[in-house]
This record gives sequence, C-alpha cells and structure tokens, in this order.
Amino acid sequence: MRQESGRNGAVWRAARPSGWLALVMGAVLGMTAAAADELRTIRGELTYVQRIALPPTSLIVVELRDAEDGIVAEVRLSTQGRQVPLPFQIEGPRDRALVLQGGIIVDGLPAWTSDPIPIDAGDARVDLGLVRVQPYTPQGFASTLVCGEVEVIVGFVDQIARVQVGDETFDLVQVPAASGAKFALPDDPETFFWNRGDRALIAIRGESLPECVAAAPEPLRARGNEPGWQLTVDEERLVFVTDYGGTRLETMRHELATVDEGRRFSVEAFGFAATVIETLCRDDMTGMPHPQTVLLELATMNLRGCGGEPRDLLIGAEWVVEDIAGTGVIDRSHLTLAFDPAGRLTGSGGCNRYTTAYTLTGETLTFSQPASTMMMCTEALMAQERTFFETLANTRTFDIDPTGALLLQAPDGTAVLARR
Repeated sequence: MRQESGRNGAVWRAARPSGWLALVMGAVLGMTAAAADELRTIRGELTYVQRIALPPTSLIVVELRDAEDGIVAEVRLSTQGRQVPLPFQIEGPRDRALVLQGGIIVDGLPAWTSDPIPIDAGDARVDLGLVRVQPYTPQGFASTLVCGEVEVIVGFVDQIARVQVGDETFDLVQVPAASGAKFALPDDPETFFWNRGDRALIAIRGESLPECVAAAPEPLRARGNEPGWQLTVDEERLVFVTDYGGTRLETMRHELATVDEGRRFSVEAFGFAATVIETLCRDDMTGMPHPQTVLLELATMNLRGCGGEPRDLLIGAEWVVEDIAGTGVIDRSHLTLAFDPAGRLTGSGGCNRYTTAYTLTGETLTFSQPASTMMMCTEALMAQERTFFETLANTRTFDIDPTGALLLQAPDGTAVLARR
C-alpha cells in the first residue's frame, strides 16, 4: 500500500497487489482518515449466472455511498485472472446508513454492475454473501473527446454525465454554470465536465486536461438486401444508393441526433432517416454478423440492414476456447485466440504459442497454416492442439451466439467455441 495526499485528508490506494489476497485490501477514497474503531467491515462476493469468462485484466469495483449519494469508500482491484465468484472487502463508517454497489470493468469499460444494496448504520460486521451483477448496458449515446493526447468517453444516463478517463469512470451531476452545461462529482467539485459548444473542459481531482474537442467519428457503412442498398455517412457527406444505382441520394446537409435506440441520421428535405443501433445484425443473404443494426425510413418503405465491420466483433480482448468440435477442452489447458486489426491471429494452442493470418471477406473467415513453437507436452495436450489447429484450418464462417460466445465454424459442422 502507498499513501497519497487527498483533498479531504489521507487517501489510500492499493499499490499493485500481488496474489489473490490483494482482493481483500480496501481502498478508502474521498474520506477523512478515521481510526479503525470508527469503521466496520463489509464483505461479499460478486457473481453472475452467465457462462462468460472474464479476461485477466478485468477489475473489481465496489463503492460505498452515503445518504447524500457521495462516495465515502471504494475498492478497485485486479481480478488477476480469477473468475466469479470474486470476493471483496471494504471498510465503511459505522455511524451512517450506506448504499453499496459493485461492478466489474472489462477492457476499461463497465461490463457488469449490481443493484444498489442498502446497509443500515451499526457496529456489526456485514457479510452480504453472493452479490449478483448483471450485464451493464449504458443508456444514451457515448461520444469520444480528444483532450490533448488523452481520449475521454462521455455519455449521459438520465440526468447524469458519465465520464471515462483511462480506467476510471465518474458519474457527474449538473451544477450551475455561467455558460454551457457543467457537470461535477457530488463530493468533489474539482472533478468536472464542462461542455461549451464545440469545446469542453475536463478536470480530474483538480488537474485540468487540455481543452477537449470531439473525436472524428468513424464513417458509417451499412448495406441491406431486397432491394439491395448501401449507405455511407462521414463527417461531411451522406450517400444512399439503391435500385442498382438507379436511385442515389448524396448530400452534405444531414442531421445527426441521439435517440433512445442509438444514432439517427436524417435528411428532412428528402424524407430520409437512418437509425443505427449498437446490436448484433446478421446479413440475411450471407449470415455474416455485423456489430450494428441499421433501420431506414424512406418516403415509400422501411428497410433493414447491417452496419459496421464484422472484424470489430473479433478484435479486442482475448478469446478463451471452451470447446473444440463438441469435445470440450482439457482442464487448465488454456487455449486462446487474439485477433488484431492487421489480419493476424495469435494465441496459445494449449501447449505451444502460435501465429497465423486470417482473411475476412463479405461471406467467409479463413485462416492460413499456423506457425507455432516446438514445445513437447503430454500426448493428450498435443492431440488436442492438433485438433484445434485442424479445426482452424477448416473454418469458413464465424458467428456470435446469444450468450456472446464466438463460434468458428467449418462446413461439416465442427466448430471452436470461445468466450471473452
């Protein structure tokens, strides 16, 4: 542990914990240092029912708030590769009623969160047992700001501005401002987000970031069938083509709005609107999955199609293999898949590290022959690794199932199933 100075007294943060015992090391934030006999211990275990593996970089976050919704204590620690149930321990004041909320951060973003749990004032130690967390779905559309060399994600949930800087997330409430819209942390006004037209000011615990501007949005590319259509939207233009090129709308005047479903692009003069929803979509001719569903509203009809790049569903956190060709995997053999944007796949085959190239077209996903290290393991592990590499070589398509698992599928029906 190391001590850092804070606005209200001594603030303790966990210094790089080692070993699973680090999960019971509390971090008391935003609270004047108190004697041990003024605190009580609150324990529990975060868990969920879905069969989804957590990547080893995941973080546990547990907060205690008082009746005025101010944070009085927080635990933020690495899972170090462990899976649910994940034990936690946090220290809070005895003399007031509190509300506890727990969650799990994956890849720097909230992924799981619990309902608020009221805790009465008192002296006794509190054991909450299993605390159920659910998949976290942020409401509203998040925007990325560039503040010097720092990227900040800002979204809105009801009347709260949710600001993510690095691996920290702050829920800010609106406060009076001479101009623009300003949001601040309830118990720390020196942590704020101040929107001033096309610019924003952000400070974290009194340290101001360089002036922030909106990041250039990723162009939207979407398409659909029956009738076939294509849509491209970037910062300047909106282009919609259908009827085999016979109908074309191209304009530099389009409106972008945030709606409950997601983003909405519209051209009122032509009676055209497109709503982009961040939910899985499968091309109804090829079956290829895409990260976005796109709904078009035209003067004479409504159409549906898919947007975004299928590659975006693959890249990011490492996938851990749970099944090969319906036979499961050997316990603790740890087979993995890590896709990068440049078309490389790397990971562990359970015995050897491997690397290969992947090719993603509008209809197929294929892999080249993998190159691997030459370690020798038990015959069972070596046989499993050979089956894994053979299944990869035979893969022609991929899908994401309703639980979020990745399926790499061969024409004969064999598949690799993996989870993040």
